Order: sequence, then C-alpha cells, then structure tokens
Amino acid sequence: MNHKFCQAKVFHERKFPRKNSFLYNVYYVLLDIDEIPFKSYFLSFEKFNFFSFYKKDHFKDSNKTNLKEYVRCLLSKEGINPVKIMLLTHPRVLGYVFNPVSFWFCLDSNEKLIAVLAEVNNTFGE
Repeated sequence: MNHKFCQAKVFHERKFPRKNSFLYNVYYVLLDIDEIPFKSYFLSFEKFNFFSFYKKDHFKDSNKTNLKEYVRCLLSKEGINPVKIMLLTHPRVLGYVFNPVSFWFCLDSNEKLIAVLAEVNNTFGE
C-alpha cells in the first residue's frame, strides 16, 4: 500500500484589516488513488475509524464516479492526461473533517509530476 502519513506546517498572515498571523503543525495523508478502496488498521475508506477517508469530502460531484476518473475528466479539458494520481489531504479524525485544502498530484507514465490540482474548501462548505 502506497498510503503515507505526512507532517507539515501551516502559516497564515493577514495584514488587513488587522494584522494577524499563525503557524501550526498539521498532518496529511498521501493516498494513491489506484489503491482506493483500501483496508488499513488506522485508516478506513467510507467507514468510521480513528482516521477515515470519504469520497463525499472531495468534489461535490465526485460521488457520481470514481475519484480518478473525476480528476482525469477535469484535467482532460486542459489537455493533461495523468497516468497516476496521488491525493494529499486531511483525513477525518474520529468522524470530524476539517480539510481546507487538498492537493491532487498528477503523474505521467514515468512518474514525473505533470500537474497539481488544488481543491480548496472553506469553513462554509463552498
């Protein structure tokens, strides 16, 4: 299984209307889309676990198809045809999801990065 847990730091700074900044540690999971659905002790697909991954947390229309085909369809409009797709995202923790940004890394047949798709969600579900 090619899934990995990753650590990162998030930094945000705002200068207007009031100066504000923060820096904190976060974790992500890197998922190989070809290996979904998957079974893991700590990370589950479409069911409750300490960490879990649900399709409905990504792209509102993605539940109509599989995630790989959904991303491939989006990128084909730009003439990009990935062979492998990896998703860097926040999993649900004990059923709770907070996922402001996910990154879809798209690779060619030589596993060379050819595109990155950023999926941004805000706290209002937009």
